[in-house]
Amino acid sequence: LGRATGPGSRLVASYVDARVHTDPAAACGEGYPAHALARVAAFAERANEPWLSSWPPPPPGGRAAMGPFGRLLAAHGRWRAERDESAGEANEAFFAPIGRRIPPSSLCMMERFVVAAKGDSGGGGFGLDGGDTTE
Repeated sequence: LGRATGPGSRLVASYVDARVHTDPAAACGEGYPAHALARVAAFAERANEPWLSSWPPPPPGGRAAMGPFGRLLAAHGRWRAERDESAGEANEAFFAPIGRRIPPSSLCMMERFVVAAKGDSGGGGFGLDGGDTTE
């Protein structure tokens, strides 16, 4: 993907929140049945689509580029994660301002969504802090 895309390209990806395996309640909205996440994983396995990897989210209040998935993108193709959000975070950013907030008891946040931009291929590039490191 790094070689097949040029500067300014955009990437939208999703990944499984690692807390699904260690703290399922943290990957659910308040009141969402955390035990349901185990059923989703089991169904994916039976459908021959096992979850082969998962990633911890960025630290609370941290920049998307500093999270583990953002660092992976930066290391493979000069990508800079601009957003790394759960359904709950997207709910607050996009639905709440227009009065269409999804109730927490309906939010399964096992999947996170990333939007990344490709840096230039010249001498500089994007740093892990999300800022351009060119002088």
